[in-house]
Amino acid sequence: MLEKVVLLLEQSDSFAAMDLVESLDEPEESGLAYSNLVRDLYGKRKDVAGMLLIGRAGIRYCLDRAAEADDGNPEFAGKMRSQAKTIAFNVSVNAWPGWNEGAVVTRSDSLTALDTARFHLRLTRELKHEPDKLGNAYWLIGAHHLALGQHAAAVEQFEYAIAKFNAADKPDYAQMVLGYQGMAEQAQPALADQGAKRLAAAQAALREMKTEDAAFFAKQLQEVSDYFAARRAKAENTSARP
Repeated sequence: MLEKVVLLLEQSDSFAAMDLVESLDEPEESGLAYSNLVRDLYGKRKDVAGMLLIGRAGIRYCLDRAAEADDGNPEFAGKMRSQAKTIAFNVSVNAWPGWNEGAVVTRSDSLTALDTARFHLRLTRELKHEPDKLGNAYWLIGAHHLALGQHAAAVEQFEYAIAKFNAADKPDYAQMVLGYQGMAEQAQPALADQGAKRLAAAQAALREMKTEDAAFFAKQLQEVSDYFAARRAKAENTSARP
């Protein structure tokens, strides 16, 4: 499927690719195919633009099938909305430049990913998921604000995420988001020292937890912090040129 879709994206258009995916026998097959394509277009090809096109088409497809089934088959409708939510999260998280995995993420891509993250939050609320899922949703919105240089908005979303992770009794996730909040503060001159201290404290707290997730988050915070520090330095050097 991936090879055929890539060929259609390159030699025809995205609508032809959508027709191919949606020609499968069952809607659930098409929904899963869209989800797998999001994974592979990013994971195997680092094609953010193609992933956004296909992923958002998959979200719309799943939502349409859910709406058609609301009256007659609510269980199926729920499954399709859950698939839409999964696709939305993966589309948005893959299109975040902070992973620094070699993918080209334009500002336009980031704005589209932010919109997708907001939809993911709305659907997470509608599906009445647990607080930790809402924490992930708020973190994702905050991460895109951070990447877009919207630092005050990022801090606000991270604070919502921290509250949800605390409510879910997930201290490792809460500390991870505190680290991201520190990065957003570091980028604001008046809060730079406070942000550096918050980030360092979060990393120290994660290392103290001595769990696999905590160790992963501590490493992630360092890598992401290094990425944004390098990006700020590059921007400062560029602006200083005559």
